[in-house]
Amino acid sequence: YTNQDGSLTNLSKIKMLSLRFGNICNFKCIMCGPKHSHLWADDHVELYGTTKFNKGNSIYKILLNSNGKYDAKSFPWWETDQWWKKFDEVIPTLSSMYFTGGEPFLIPAMGKCLDRLIDAGVSKNITLQYDSNMSVINDNIIQKFEKFKGISIAASVDDTEERFELIRNPGKYAVVLDNIKNILSMKDKKHNININMTITSCIGVASPYVTSRIIPLAEELNCETFFRYMEGPNWLSLKYMSPGSKMQMIRELTSMKNSSSNDLTKNIYQTQINFLQTFMNSYDPKIIRQFVINMDKLDKLRNHDWKKTLPDVYELLYKYSPEVFG
Repeated sequence: YTNQDGSLTNLSKIKMLSLRFGNICNFKCIMCGPKHSHLWADDHVELYGTTKFNKGNSIYKILLNSNGKYDAKSFPWWETDQWWKKFDEVIPTLSSMYFTGGEPFLIPAMGKCLDRLIDAGVSKNITLQYDSNMSVINDNIIQKFEKFKGISIAASVDDTEERFELIRNPGKYAVVLDNIKNILSMKDKKHNININMTITSCIGVASPYVTSRIIPLAEELNCETFFRYMEGPNWLSLKYMSPGSKMQMIRELTSMKNSSSNDLTKNIYQTQINFLQTFMNSYDPKIIRQFVINMDKLDKLRNHDWKKTLPDVYELLYKYSPEVFG
């Protein structure tokens, strides 16, 4: 539906809209930063010694607010009349909307979008997709879900129990798990909601065996899983761990794979084994040393102890990369 030069024709239609209503979030996960969580402002300055951070190809600065506190909140462009005018123009042709954050369920503008879709009479044609930390359930939003064609939620659960609470500070695992179960239970109640839940996790230095805990959890919840390999910050990427630690992980993952009778589970373990083999010789002790330094700093800032909470990670590093402890 474009002209020869790529310009739009009258037939061109926007079918899918992806929205990130800023960086308002109630978590400050170790793999995150002020770009996606405003709570990271103080810890970013303490951890990296700078008020600057990258956002795409631009460099932003954490400023002091009127109370003299560091503030990394995004400019609320969604509060402008211009934005809502543009949104109303594309409503008639939408078939899908994707919300991420920050935490999308904390942003009133997300609910406002749903109201406009419902009022326009098009919600029954639209599927909603979310990336969420599942820390909050807004009953008002849940009621709106019944008006839509379908709901798909990718619940970020990067590990279980104490490990989860260290990685996704200051989240509470029990709260998140209860919220996921409550959403899933709506399939069995008198709710006319077509809802799909996927448990998503990041595999990195702080969570090398997360698959062994998330796969059983997802099976218990009757959910699908999706695993991503940490690329940044680089101090959390498995790429840079030592060959010895990678061989140890491969041995343990191979044992897990062989003990499973589920082909999909076997493939998940094999994919991680392939990843480790691909980057077997990418060891960078300076980067892994940065993991130790940053985790020690975060321990003091957030009152946790990564060596006790992640004993398998500590043992891998201490056994195969003792030099990174300085």
